[in-house]
Amino acid sequence: MHLSCKNKNFPESPSISFFFRGACALVSDDGEACLRLPLRELLSVAAARGSVRTDKIPMMTARRMSGGTRLAVQAALTLLESRSADACVFSSRHGEIERNSEILFRLADRVAISPIDFSAGVHNTASGLLTITAKRRLPASSVSAGVDTFQQALFEVSSLFAAGCRTVLHVDFETSFPALYRTYEPAAFPVPYAVAFLWEKADGAAAGEKRFSEMPVESEPTTLPQSIAFRRAMLLGKKRFVIAGGDNAWLWNCSDE
Repeated sequence: MHLSCKNKNFPESPSISFFFRGACALVSDDGEACLRLPLRELLSVAAARGSVRTDKIPMMTARRMSGGTRLAVQAALTLLESRSADACVFSSRHGEIERNSEILFRLADRVAISPIDFSAGVHNTASGLLTITAKRRLPASSVSAGVDTFQQALFEVSSLFAAGCRTVLHVDFETSFPALYRTYEPAAFPVPYAVAFLWEKADGAAAGEKRFSEMPVESEPTTLPQSIAFRRAMLLGKKRFVIAGGDNAWLWNCSDE
């Protein structure tokens, strides 16, 4: 599948294009099946889920991971079983916020900080643990950009294509959101999740884009994280849709080429 994306607020801006080669979404017990449900049911199923299997990660390694990182590495390993990648990009708005909040509470209480929490509390923890678990030497980067984290990570993917990569693994994820911070982020997704994609370089970026100009545009729910909204639109077979961002909206065109 060929996909192209541009900033809807600036119609004359250049688009970025990709070939879609695979995805793995870990949102509920059944993986990504719940993404086809109406929005209210989707959120209800996700919030009520049990534990998601992470059987591709050694048990002792999984125990050192936060919930979101564990799902991110599981999703990435699932895709890497069938295809290789030249590099990987991990995107997360809040990173290891669950672990970092625990560190702050311990500092406030003057309690010793766990060495594991300290060493695994950085934003690139997930990418590092993937390369260790997969035993692969992959160039990796981590992106955080507020509401638009998923979309901005795609520019990082594009830059890797420009640097010579043909296939890039992209994983968008979030871990559990501490109750203390929900006052400031009331719309945070109720549970940890991860959505992984394999993108392949698409030569001739804007090829065939004009044919979409007369098609209706559908808007995805603004209450969903961008990566989940994007994958949901794909599963529902939408050909032209908008993903809401912070100050911008992102227009996607999809074709089966």
